[in-house]
Amino acid sequence: MALRENIDAKIVTKKHFVRVLDNFSSGKPQPEILALEKWFDIGFGRHRIRGKIDRIDRENGKIIIMDYKSHREKLPKAELMDDLQMSIYRLAAEKHF
Repeated sequence: MALRENIDAKIVTKKHFVRVLDNFSSGKPQPEILALEKWFDIGFGRHRIRGKIDRIDRENGKIIIMDYKSHREKLPKAELMDDLQMSIYRLAAEKHF
């Protein structure tokens, strides 16, 4: 199954929040928040995967999946394909957005 090109993953760190606050205070456009703590339930044959995505934004026509629990800020596309958690989040986002 090919994943849509307009869905990215971003693993959020403190540095990201500082940048968001700087952008907000300077009047720069903010991303559209599509969901916070979005629960999902997707099926794979006889199996189901349920979980929660911390935040989903739309920015410049792209869907951005954010995970607040990791140490890196952004996954390169090659790593995204190998990261099970973020790959599941992308599949869930494709079904909802």
